Amino acid sequence: MMKKLIAGGLIALLASFVLASTALASAHHPKGEFSSFGECPLNRATITDCVLSVSNGGSFKVGTKTVPLKNPVTLQGGYETVGEELAFYGAEEGETLSKTPQPVPGGLLGITAPTWWPKWAQEWFNNLINEGFCLPE
Repeated sequence: MMKKLIAGGLIALLASFVLASTALASAHHPKGEFSSFGECPLNRATITDCVLSVSNGGSFKVGTKTVPLKNPVTLQGGYETVGEELAFYGAEEGETLSKTPQPVPGGLLGITAPTWWPKWAQEWFNNLINEGFCLPE
């Protein structure tokens, strides 16, 4: 009789762990108006805030070259307060920083059309450089 009680108790305990894990898993994927924060690393109990930032414009500098942001770049994750500082943690299952290709003016070599050329010729040449040379087959 005692063995049956212990076995029943263990089964009940295991069932509660299974139910708790499914409840915790559903909390990791916010719904409704918070669904965009689905990649917030909520597996860390100390996360206090989630971050989702989409940059649709601006620029960044690589050496002396300025590259404009033409395509949206997404940053996502979460952070916690550690003393007086913030600790950032990347996306739980996805990309923390999106791998969004950006056109580099003049290509990697920085070749651009001379400014004394007519505007249409400058645009044609710069598009040819930025999009790559595609010769017909």
